[in-house]
Amino acid sequence: MNKIDKRIMELAKQTKCPVNEGYEERMDQLLSTLEKEEIMTQRKESAAFFTKAGYVVGIIAAILVLYIPTSAAIDYVQKRMSEISENDREMYEELVSNAVPGTEAITYSRELSEEEKEQYKTLWKKYEESGLFPTGEIEIVDTAGEHDGSSLLYEIPTRIIYLPERTLTEEEWLQIIDFYHKEDYSLQQSDSAKQAREEQEKAENASPGEDMISEDMAVNIASDYMERMFAADPEAMEKETDYSEDYVIEGSGTYQIVFYENDTTSYVVDINAQDGTLGNMWLQKEGTDFYEKPAPINKEFFIENYKRAKELFINIFGSDLEIAGITCEYKEDEEGNVPHGNVLYYVEMPDGAAYRFQYNVEQDIFWMVLHYSNYRTEKQLEEEGIRERERVVIPIE
Repeated sequence: MNKIDKRIMELAKQTKCPVNEGYEERMDQLLSTLEKEEIMTQRKESAAFFTKAGYVVGIIAAILVLYIPTSAAIDYVQKRMSEISENDREMYEELVSNAVPGTEAITYSRELSEEEKEQYKTLWKKYEESGLFPTGEIEIVDTAGEHDGSSLLYEIPTRIIYLPERTLTEEEWLQIIDFYHKEDYSLQQSDSAKQAREEQEKAENASPGEDMISEDMAVNIASDYMERMFAADPEAMEKETDYSEDYVIEGSGTYQIVFYENDTTSYVVDINAQDGTLGNMWLQKEGTDFYEKPAPINKEFFIENYKRAKELFINIFGSDLEIAGITCEYKEDEEGNVPHGNVLYYVEMPDGAAYRFQYNVEQDIFWMVLHYSNYRTEKQLEEEGIRERERVVIPIE
């Protein structure tokens, strides 16, 4: 989830609109359960993506991913979206608000075949670039009941698209693609989304205050952190620096420094503009999606691998910074794999904050570190059953 997405959701809770009484509660729940790992999730060729576990096809609902068509698609898609009536836009907004808690992501009723996935990608491209639109619309129902597998339906409370038990026709795929575009566009036209974009623009145009560290100092600090984390030489790299109050670390604005190693590899470091502490840091490689591939579970290795996370922590912050505990966490799907191939190591400090070191199994690399200011509070909520996360959690130290 990116910065503007979260702000849109926060503003959506304050917006007075004709939605059911449980909407505000759902938004609170969503805000409290979304994980920071989504910061790095990039939008694919479409607003949808596929995973084996649950067949998630896109969190374009409550997360409100920005609808930005390609330049070739503007004439076709923008014109079609502009023709949506105000009543229809409100209807699409209500589809999101009327979903039961925990079902903000649209899912399919069955897994897609490889052939269907390719057909979907092909038709998505034709929809945007050639203006190939459906003649009808997906049927929207309050309940799918005993779906007989012969038709295409969208069920409001569950946000499940019920697919026929056969290969979908071109018209049916276009109806699904059209639904994604119209819902996404309608959400982006909401007052909450417009207000969030205005606030983001204001925040991004902000300047550091007199009590903030200088840009040069932030670059020097970020260089040191990056070199300690990735053993890369920042002096030989081109750098790009930006200050923003849109992403706030401990009540302060943020310097974001990007180090370009070459045309395909870069390192991003977020620095607290107030005191120079590390916010987040991650590696970016063109053509590499660190969430793309599942990985087999090797519990013994995952536990032993914590030593590398601990060594990185000490290397970055020094041995004087006390460690209160270390926890290893990973998800497990029905096939016995880590679905997105990442194992998380939380290094907790005495004040209740923590740094999360993210390890990609296939690449055999710690590629991201994220700061959690309220980690201990989150753990307490889980222990008390107030917040649930479907993860394997292994306390190590």
